[in-house]
Amino acid sequence: MRNNFKSIIFCIILFFLLTSQQLAAHDHSLISDNSELDIFYDLADKGYNHLEQGEWHKAVKAYQEALSIKPKDDIAWSNMGLAYSNMGLTYNAIEAFYNAIDINPNSSRTWYNLGDAYSELNQLNDAVSALENAVNIDPDYAYAWLGLGVTYSELGQRENAMHAYNTLKKLDNDLARDLRHLIDMFF
Repeated sequence: MRNNFKSIIFCIILFFLLTSQQLAAHDHSLISDNSELDIFYDLADKGYNHLEQGEWHKAVKAYQEALSIKPKDDIAWSNMGLAYSNMGLTYNAIEAFYNAIDINPNSSRTWYNLGDAYSELNQLNDAVSALENAVNIDPDYAYAWLGLGVTYSELGQRENAMHAYNTLKKLDNDLARDLRHLIDMFF
């Protein structure tokens, strides 16, 4: 019986030693992941700063490098889409926005940006669809309502444009006033 007890204690000690070694090895892998994550955030910050400065090519390059480290970051994809859009590379922007949406379909900002990109291509029905997704996710997103009102006006849909205007009026009077002038010009 005493030998069985010693064997059990030995097995428990061995288990804890092995487990602690595995945890230590796991901690080292986390340090490696954290340093890669730090590099990702440094690159994403660089990309954002380039966006703020209007340096679109540099922003795209920084986001491409960041996404090579962390390809499932919806914000980096969305911001890269904005840079592409500002460069006039609207199809690249749309692809980047869809990559962001695949990762996070609940980002009203990305849906709004996608709608704006479709508007640039005069693909107004696709723009409406994206903008409607944006306001369904965030009913208080004033710029998405403005985009909807403008797009509905371009499509000749006065009733829908007025609905967007009435909703926008509750959110932002200045934007609503601008939309109303535009609607009056179309109709």
